[in-house]
Order: sequence, then C-alpha cells, then structure tokens
Amino acid sequence: MSNILSSPAHIECYSPVLASLQYQWFVDPECVGASLRPIGSVKHPRSLVPRGDYHHFVGLLPINGVNLLGFGSSHLQFSKEGCTDIYLSACFAGWRRVNTARGEMTCSKDGFFLLPGGDRDVEGACSNAIFTLRPQEVEDAATAMAGGRQAADGYRRLLHTFKPRAWSAGLLARQIHGLFHYIDACAAVDPVLPVRLALDDMLHRQVAVLLDPSLLEEVPSDRQQLRTRLGKSAFGDLIDYIRANLDQPLRLSDLEARSHYSRRALQYAFQEKLRCSPKQWIRQQRLDAAMEQLQAADQPPSIRAVALACGYPNLGLFSQDFKRKFGLSPSEVHRRPLADSSPADGA
Repeated sequence: MSNILSSPAHIECYSPVLASLQYQWFVDPECVGASLRPIGSVKHPRSLVPRGDYHHFVGLLPINGVNLLGFGSSHLQFSKEGCTDIYLSACFAGWRRVNTARGEMTCSKDGFFLLPGGDRDVEGACSNAIFTLRPQEVEDAATAMAGGRQAADGYRRLLHTFKPRAWSAGLLARQIHGLFHYIDACAAVDPVLPVRLALDDMLHRQVAVLLDPSLLEEVPSDRQQLRTRLGKSAFGDLIDYIRANLDQPLRLSDLEARSHYSRRALQYAFQEKLRCSPKQWIRQQRLDAAMEQLQAADQPPSIRAVALACGYPNLGLFSQDFKRKFGLSPSEVHRRPLADSSPADGA
C-alpha cells in the first residue's frame, strides 16, 4: 500500500474538510478497496486520470456503531456490493455520481445525498464525508419520535424501498453540512465526546426526518396524549429515570421510547411541567448535581470525577456550562469551604 504524507503539488487535489479525522493519503487506486473496507466491500476501482496523477485520502471515526468517513479522490470509478447500511453523504468539493438498481443521482459541491442499501456503481472526483447508518436504528428512532403511533411495518417498507436522492446547495444542505461540522468539532475537542453525547442518535433522527418529514409535524394526538397522561405516572417515572441516570448519554429517542410520548408530546410535557425543553432540563439537573457534589462537606471528589458522574465527558464543556449557570468555575467551588459557597444561579 503506497502512502504519502501530503498531497502532490503539481496536480489539482481535493483536501479533507473534517479536521478531527486522522487521514491517510494513497497514490494507488488498488488501495481504495482496503481503505474503504469499514463502510463496505469495494470492487473494481479504476482511476480515470493518469496513474501518476491519481490520489485519494481516507479518515474514519466510529460513533456507537455509526461510521463517519472522510473520503476524497481524483476522478475514480468503483463498485460497492452487498451494502446494507443507509448512507448520508455531504459533498464539500467536486462531484459524485451514484447508480443503483433504484435509480441514478449526482451530487455536487455544497449538496448532500441519501442512499439506501444495495449494490451501486460510483464515479466522481470530490471531497466528501459519509455517515453509514443501520436501517434498524433509523426505524427505532422514527418509532420513538412518533411515540409508537407509527406502524413499524410501514416505516420498514419505506426504509427498504426509498430511492437514492440528492439535495443541492440550500438551507437543508447547509443544515446537513453543519451537522457534519458540529460532530467534527466535538471529536476535535475529545474523540469520545460524540459517543458520550450520543450524536449517533441525532444522526438516526435526522435521517428518519429526511425519509418522513411528517415526523416533525404536529398532530392532534400529541396534545391529546399530553392531556390524558399529564399527572399520571409516565412523566414522573421518566423524571425519576433521568435523575438516576445523569451520567448516561440520555438520548431523546430513548426518552420517547421509555415514556411512549411522541417527539412533540415530550416537548409539550416538559414545557407544561418544567417550562423548558428536555435537553435544557437535563443540563440543569446535571449542573445542580455537580454543584452538590463539589460542595460536599467531606472531601469532595475530583472535578473530573464529578464531571463524569454528571454526564460531562469533557472538562472544558463542563467548566463552561458550570460557570455560565453559577458564576463560578468548578475549581473555585471545589476550593472554597462550604459556608463560603453562595453562588448566584445564573440559569
């Protein structure tokens, strides 16, 4: 396998965009199969530029079973066989054409595309990023968002019959590109941060909405569901579960599935009872728990231990949120005697 440390200066070369990935560069098209193995079987790679001008690069970040792949190359053709995952890909430069049994589509700079499982032929010269997602996880996210009201069989058929589709530059494309950049920024701070923040759930929910935009629509049953269940045990049980699991990622899909609230009904329940969104309330609970631990009368745990116990795998993010809420840094509270700690709650 031929690797190069930097791109050749004498040819036009697409560059990687995601800064957190560790990239390898290759000058042999035969390396394509091995380098892309994490996202499926690649066969028949063929460069469409002179051999001396060929290059490609690959970087990989796994996130709880989801693979984020940064990939680019000069003009290249190859085939992928036996693909079972759904592909969400953003094109940062150049273009890529994909031909499948369900149709053909082309994606160019600042656009993105969504591909079902199945065999495909690929051609193009570009810099892009790809998420590979399991159809079952997308189905589970969609069912959770719908509060269980969505027929599993219907959504399963949609997952296995949708046609490849490309979106050109525009608002939705900017949102998808922003999602890639957000996950990249989290991984740059700490490689485990996307895992601890359960960003794979965010991806599954995004793809679920791309396939079925009605998941974002309000239906009468959402408010009716809230009226009939508010004050019963479901919401209280959910709150108890969250408080007992603040050290866990607490994915929205898991909360919806546990409570059997739809996405909308869950938002309504938190606004009605707690005057905030689920994510805001969870953050407040984590920070309040952290303050309590840092103010322990006996020897308090280390700041890192407190952060992890309260669901913050990254100390920088923990310190930033803590100071924004209390007006003091965690280290200031950690050093001060209990009697002297009287921070103003800035939440």
